[in-house]
Amino acid sequence: MRRVPVLVLVLALVSACSAAPKPGGLTISTDDVPRDGYPSALISGVVRANQGEGNACFWIESEGVDWALLWPKGYTGQANPLRVLNDAGEVVATDGAETSLAGGEAPTESQVKECPGIEQHWLVAPQG
Repeated sequence: MRRVPVLVLVLALVSACSAAPKPGGLTISTDDVPRDGYPSALISGVVRANQGEGNACFWIESEGVDWALLWPKGYTGQANPLRVLNDAGEVVATDGAETSLAGGEAPTESQVKECPGIEQHWLVAPQG
């Protein structure tokens, strides 16, 4: 009979450790590879975004080329307007805004799964 209280305690601990999604939160492509540093190039253009079911694709139009954006770990997407927040909750990119992003071409093994069909990938350096 002691199993029921233990099971209830375990379930309570598991649910307390689960992060509730932020209202309007969207999954975006993030770089989960531990890095000692990031490329230091700069890309400028207009940020664009498409929203799917629970996710969003962000890319930048620069000099006639679309670059899918791979964000640092901890960055999240938000809707209304579509935008990206850094891990401190600051807006770093908004759909339709002209911006410059530090970083560089993403390694070939990197995937921007939320942006199928965009062949160029930009690894965004942490901001803020």
